[in-house]
Amino acid sequence: MAWNSITEFNELYRDEDIARKCIVCYTPQQNGVLKRMNMSLLERARCMLSNLRLNKSFWAEAINTTCYLVNFSPSTTINFKTPIEVWYKKPVEYSMLKVFGCPTYYHINKGKLKPKAKKEFFMGYGDGVERFWVWFPSERKVILSKDVCLYRTFYVAF
Repeated sequence: MAWNSITEFNELYRDEDIARKCIVCYTPQQNGVLKRMNMSLLERARCMLSNLRLNKSFWAEAINTTCYLVNFSPSTTINFKTPIEVWYKKPVEYSMLKVFGCPTYYHINKGKLKPKAKKEFFMGYGDGVERFWVWFPSERKVILSKDVCLYRTFYVAF
């Protein structure tokens, strides 16, 4: 949808009963809601990394997974619905949610008598349909793949 003028954009806000607030660029401290969400994402990602005893080099995967999970969590501002439910107008499916760092079997095909999968670790959700970030500790890399089998393994930290 192309906007012909800022007036049309302002009319849309008014018609949808959206309160528009302008702030100075690059000053998130002027937006308390944004600042609190950034802090919540950071705290949750820090917990995920420390629970698995991972270093901060995996911060992007942890933040991405945390943001993904926030979108699947009920919110009081939208009557205890999830952002995904509101956006797509259908119930949320929780069966595909996995524990950050859980064992993952990555499909490989290197010959008839060779193993068909390698045990790696789940590091988050990719864009698109059933694509996941997988960490290969032996190769020290994270890749995006759909050829994985995830298990529902839950860790308890003591």
